Amino acid sequence: MIHRILIALIIFIFSSPLISMQSNDDKSRCSWVEKSPMLSARSELSTLVHKEKIYVLGGIGKDKALSAFEVYDTINDKWEVLAPLPIPNHHGSLGIVNDKIYLIGGFVDLTWRHANGIIYEYDIKNNIWSEYDSLNRLRVAHTSESINDKIYIFGGHGYKPSHILYYLPKEKKMKELETRMPSPADHIASIIDLDGNFIIFGGRFREGNLNTIRIYNLQTNKWLTNNGLPYAASGHIVEILENKIHIIGGEDLQKNITFKNHWYFDLKKNIWIESIELPYGLHGMGSGIGNNTLYIFGGAKSAGMNSFHTLQNKNFKLECK
Repeated sequence: MIHRILIALIIFIFSSPLISMQSNDDKSRCSWVEKSPMLSARSELSTLVHKEKIYVLGGIGKDKALSAFEVYDTINDKWEVLAPLPIPNHHGSLGIVNDKIYLIGGFVDLTWRHANGIIYEYDIKNNIWSEYDSLNRLRVAHTSESINDKIYIFGGHGYKPSHILYYLPKEKKMKELETRMPSPADHIASIIDLDGNFIIFGGRFREGNLNTIRIYNLQTNKWLTNNGLPYAASGHIVEILENKIHIIGGEDLQKNITFKNHWYFDLKKNIWIESIELPYGLHGMGSGIGNNTLYIFGGAKSAGMNSFHTLQNKNFKLECK
């Protein structure tokens, strides 16, 4: 139900000439509480939530791309090392179908020239990675969402970045939708509702950040767009929890800065509200909702290519009184 309310209210605000924004008492009522840290510091990692656990793959480590794979048990506040990916990977994405996790795209080193051309499958039950399929439509710095046994891929760099791809693991086929994103963007963030509505937030194009919200309806094959984000962001995270859509952190390459920003859209009030900031600016971090709680981990304190020596492994939990 929450997801259907979400899409109805976002469509509603698109009909309004102005989106109201305000601050509230979250800054005194809420705090970021440190929990058990990740076992390795990294940014530009790939994450996926499944059964109250947050899976964290790859990323950029100190002077190298990583193949490390960890899972965070949100109920017991415990990290576990899993079988590493056979190759290093960063700026990729994860999807899940029938308890199997799939890695799509990403870079395999820090030259920023070599993209991953293999779809890897992870068997959760047996803790095993395997080469599952070839990937000739390469994407990096994209996002993906899983629904109805398909993994949908949006944005990024590489093969036709404005085109929407979708992968069918059972058939080992990558296909394209006829529609395209209204405008190309990479380093975006996304969520999906139960009715097949994909909501894409921000990102950047040609080094410039965007404050755009884009909604794609899978059934009607139509887009809605609105320049309604409270700040233009790329390399940020977006999560939905208890009738609130949170947008947090990110970077601006042109200004060479990272953001501490934390806003949420209140789905009951139809308003963006400024909330408690991060302890410091971060981009390229991971996030997830587990045990009805928002977690943020990893990332880099500085922007772009300056980030290698400001990586962190801290795990923050949003806690409100």
